[in-house]
Amino acid sequence: METYKSGLTAELTTIAPCTMQLDAVVPAKIGKKTYNDVLTQYMTKVQKPGFRAGHIPQSMILSQYGKEICAETANQLVNKVLSDVVMEKKLAVAGGIDLENDKLPDYTANEDFKVKATFEVYPEFELPAYKGLKATKHKVDIDQKKIDEAAETFVRMHGTYVKLERPAEAGDMLRVDYTTDASDELKNDAKAKYLLAGTNAWQIMREPESIPGITAALTGVAVNGEKDAAITFPEDFRVESLRGKTINYHFTVKEVHGFTPPVFDDEFFKNFGVKDMDGVKEQMKSRMTQQAEINEENNVYEQVTKAYTELLTFELPPKALAAAIKEAMDIEKRRMDGRGITGDELTKETEEAQKRINEDVPKTMRLMRAFDMIAEAEKIQVENNDLYGYCVTQSQQMGMDFEQFVKQIRSDRGAWDNMIATIVRQKVISLMVKEADVTVLDA
Repeated sequence: METYKSGLTAELTTIAPCTMQLDAVVPAKIGKKTYNDVLTQYMTKVQKPGFRAGHIPQSMILSQYGKEICAETANQLVNKVLSDVVMEKKLAVAGGIDLENDKLPDYTANEDFKVKATFEVYPEFELPAYKGLKATKHKVDIDQKKIDEAAETFVRMHGTYVKLERPAEAGDMLRVDYTTDASDELKNDAKAKYLLAGTNAWQIMREPESIPGITAALTGVAVNGEKDAAITFPEDFRVESLRGKTINYHFTVKEVHGFTPPVFDDEFFKNFGVKDMDGVKEQMKSRMTQQAEINEENNVYEQVTKAYTELLTFELPPKALAAAIKEAMDIEKRRMDGRGITGDELTKETEEAQKRINEDVPKTMRLMRAFDMIAEAEKIQVENNDLYGYCVTQSQQMGMDFEQFVKQIRSDRGAWDNMIATIVRQKVISLMVKEADVTVLDA
């Protein structure tokens, strides 16, 4: 056995991949000190009629709370043993400790305290290089057509539609009924069915069209008029099951609403900061450019994370891995329950989720372990402004008062530790992106 700085002796043995067995002995002298500390705490906090606080006879405390004092002493000694061994050996523990016979060892005053347990650890491995990872991003150059479309959408959001009795024109908003000759399979497709049948459905006669070609098909159709049209869906249509298909529609126009644009007066300028259509376009260009730059930066983050994940191949603690997979799968099952899916659809989604989780969880565990090691190597610290920024963002996302959120997270040690770990890992990936070898491509 090896003697540690605190005076305990312990032997560590690898009994399985990432699994250690610990045999430790805490000398009676150290155990007695812990016992006396626990006893003092009880004597201080226990209240009994007829006695002043802290003046209850020790014999009376021991007769009533002796077993509890020994159990608390044993608990503290086990924690001390694990803490001392982990710190001196610099072990990365994964999960909890499994005590022999699944119970605390008995503590007996003036005798050595013996601990036998097993626990899992992450293996030691050499970190792959995390600086200079390759990634690409594009220069941001927003197409003028997209700016024009965004400006048009903005203006239409702040204009008005008035019900008219004239035939439909481009730019109108129609209330229509429609049916199709699509197959039952397509009509039952969750993503396609709303495009293949509708009652009192609103359709806007401009790009981007909900049903491709509807503007051309219904232009000139009067209120209560009917129209048959063959609609061909593009090969890159957003609903995969409809791509490239030609489907016959029968439309009935129920109402026609014509658009009146907003007036660019002082009131409009006050609300939106623009005085004409050119101003709207400039504002849309600025917003779209900013969002595109954010998207490009996020894409670099994803590339760097993926590239580094592929370099990590070390073994994982089996129990910790199994627990993480189970937790992820339990979350997926709750989501499925919330959507109310059953039968074959439930079986299919469950199998797909299990396969995805079995692949993703090990990658995530390895990456998080590597992030923690990088943080240690780079001496990354969490500053007060990091905590403040995190709490502001999270409280806003959760719809909570800032002070209430801070109070809640401070009262939950697990939530607090998770917050610290999350911030540290965010700073690690930011460092990796900053140090990445990023090639800028043309737009």
